[in-house]
Amino acid sequence: MGVGPSTASRLDKDLAADLPDDERYFGLENFGNTCYCNSVLQALYFCEPFRRRVLDYERQRKLGLSGVKDGIATGGDGEHASFGSDAAVAGGGGSGANLGAVAPVGGAAAAAAAAAAGGAAAHHRKTASGNGATLRNAVKSMGTAVGLVPNGHGGGGGAAAASGGANGAAASGNGGGGGVGGAGNGYPPSGAGDAGAGASAGGGAGAGSAAGNGPAGSGALVAPTAKREETMLSALSELFAAIASQKKRTGSYPPKAFVARLRQEKEVFRSYMHQDAHEFLNFILNDIVETLQREASEAARRRVGLPPLSAAAHRNAALGSANDLAGLEAAAASGHAAATAAAALANGGAAAAAGGAAAPGAGAGAGVGAPAPPTAPVRTFVHDLFEGHLSNEVRCLRCETITERVETFLDLSVDIEQNSSLTSCLRSFSSTELMCQANKYFCDGCGSLQEAERRIRFKRLPRILSLHLKRFKYVQTPRESVAKYKKLSYRVVFPLELRLCNTAADAEDGDRLYSLFAVVVHVGSGPNHGHYVSLIKSHGRWLLFDDDCVEVKDESELQTVFGSTSDELSVSSTEAGYILYYESVQPQR
Repeated sequence: MGVGPSTASRLDKDLAADLPDDERYFGLENFGNTCYCNSVLQALYFCEPFRRRVLDYERQRKLGLSGVKDGIATGGDGEHASFGSDAAVAGGGGSGANLGAVAPVGGAAAAAAAAAAGGAAAHHRKTASGNGATLRNAVKSMGTAVGLVPNGHGGGGGAAAASGGANGAAASGNGGGGGVGGAGNGYPPSGAGDAGAGASAGGGAGAGSAAGNGPAGSGALVAPTAKREETMLSALSELFAAIASQKKRTGSYPPKAFVARLRQEKEVFRSYMHQDAHEFLNFILNDIVETLQREASEAARRRVGLPPLSAAAHRNAALGSANDLAGLEAAAASGHAAATAAAALANGGAAAAAGGAAAPGAGAGAGVGAPAPPTAPVRTFVHDLFEGHLSNEVRCLRCETITERVETFLDLSVDIEQNSSLTSCLRSFSSTELMCQANKYFCDGCGSLQEAERRIRFKRLPRILSLHLKRFKYVQTPRESVAKYKKLSYRVVFPLELRLCNTAADAEDGDRLYSLFAVVVHVGSGPNHGHYVSLIKSHGRWLLFDDDCVEVKDESELQTVFGSTSDELSVSSTEAGYILYYESVQPQR
């Protein structure tokens, strides 16, 4: 059922009194079986700190793409510099270059030639032009890979630009002389680079006869075509931005692009069978983490002039395997060394010397000994919001030695019991377990297997506490010979405000108060069929999001999704809270 005009007008009237005008309440259309996706997306959208970070990402992404026009890169954000086409390698101005845009290296000699072509032209404000092959052909003919110059350092126009000499006069190059414009004004904000920027060099379009048209001081950024990767995060940010920018306050929106990307990225979501909302939540959060870490790593590699890595290499690096990373960095360093040596040999060492003496902002590209970027995974806003730490403590009952292992989590799965509460389920989660008989613990202090006690405590509390109630389990009843995968429709009461009682003694802010703001509800009798809806608290009011239908609800109606009091494991149809979202309440100062 969609949000019709009368329903939307009633909803607007209900929301007008208490809710802000700049908030948007849009249902999401269902494409056959995508209620699992819609329910989680609504919870994440109304998680305000998460939404804010995603929208910030979308704004930065647009800045990174804003400089692309007619195949020529004209600037944009320095961290998200865009690339022009192979056929049109020409200098062009852009404000993004002044923010430290990345300039590519053109040709084998470019690493050292940038000092002569970029530094000298920055001083004399002359223009160099080159004839010959395009950038791609020049790179291919010289037998080296395209490197990237650190932010704010001179690009250089290949051998043709280098032949201009120290006085930066107009140069005419032959062969693989096609290059790129010099660097823009980057960090630091002083030095020769600030005088503006480096020579503009034309690599030629088609037959290879095109002059650079970037005036001195423009800081041109040109490179072969390299479209920005489309990811789940980019699809999510576009969806959030589309909803937030709607002119109407209420309505429905078709998340076609997001669902298409989801089905492309994850095979399990391509079928039209019932899917699990918790599995989708895990996938989207971990995929966002992987994307942000990969982009941060690529930005670090661009700053030191290393080539990009494959997605598989990034995944291996995140898992602790640095084989691909080390090999590619070694190859990059070798390529830069060869480029610098070739340039020094061709120019009598003058270019290399100029590169060493150039001031920051006008120097050569990354060369021998360029430091590799850190390979350790970086923290992302997903970690800042959702990550918590668990302390897994084991105490030997013989020598009393306590061993602690700290584990991280983005969401917490909790076992449930019939006619219980969330607090009691969390208390059971951290209850002390005796390790004995076949399950004895090997104590390092005793040097042997010993009886021990194990317990789990919260060591670091997340800002957003996501709790997954384990309602789908393999269960064997006395009347059944084998265990079957069933839904537990148990009644589990969850509070509007929550304090975790099982925190470690040294936990930071261990008495933190949480407030419930979203509940993903499963409707149905079994795990393989049913429906998902979400209850969302926005600015003090509760709303029901049932795909594209949005309704205002009273707070007392939360009791209807606690579950069933029936002794049966599953009933014909019941609404039961499945994923609970709590946000940390800032204490009043």
